Amino acid sequence: MPSVDPKTVRRRNRSNSVLTMAIIWTPPADFRGWLEHVFNRPVTRPEWFWETTAEADWEPAQDDFLAYITQAFERSEIAFRGFSNAQIAQGLRFLISPSCSDGMFALKDDNIPWLKRQGVVRAIRTLFRDCFAKRCSSKLSHLDEKNLDPLNGVCYIWWDVFPIYGAPQNTEQKDLDHEILAVMQSTLELNHVACQESALHGLGHWSHYYQDRVEKIIDQFLTHNEKLRPELRQYALQASAGRVQ
Repeated sequence: MPSVDPKTVRRRNRSNSVLTMAIIWTPPADFRGWLEHVFNRPVTRPEWFWETTAEADWEPAQDDFLAYITQAFERSEIAFRGFSNAQIAQGLRFLISPSCSDGMFALKDDNIPWLKRQGVVRAIRTLFRDCFAKRCSSKLSHLDEKNLDPLNGVCYIWWDVFPIYGAPQNTEQKDLDHEILAVMQSTLELNHVACQESALHGLGHWSHYYQDRVEKIIDQFLTHNEKLRPELRQYALQASAGRVQ
């Protein structure tokens, strides 16, 4: 659970006769504390981060955020050990959704060295390989198939919710766009239908910005995977045409 300052504040009520104790919440000071803050939570509806508290509103500084998520994604097997799939899914939604967190916008901040931002994007590929490909059920989310693992949902909508969109007209974002497309392409190489579906979902949205590149990536995927499930092959064709939701 989130770190708590052991100190307490004594407050008197209006009668000045009864002492009550108010716990002071202290922001996490390191990577492990941040992990606990984000992932070691009860899975609830609504989720904890919709609360109007200092704890729910807190976010680390940009440099710390990028360092933390890079480490978490690159070492997800160790970092997420002890958390349930539902807890991991809830935490990942918090991290990538612009409705919940501003952290991912740091990827577009040119004041942060490109290598640090590039490392975050490349770590996403490792997250898919070491977390989603090992924990998600081999089901298709766009068909709402039965027995979907809680992680399948966030895996499927990853690039839909992720707050970075293609900007071919923006030369300053060229490298970032290239890295994201490369991650989607490499994710297609993972032998797991949930990861492949996620990449196709993302490519379907990015076809509006990089149509030729997306068509080439998906054509190559289909050529090298002749034994795909018919439903996934059809989804790939839809994604190539930009027809995904």
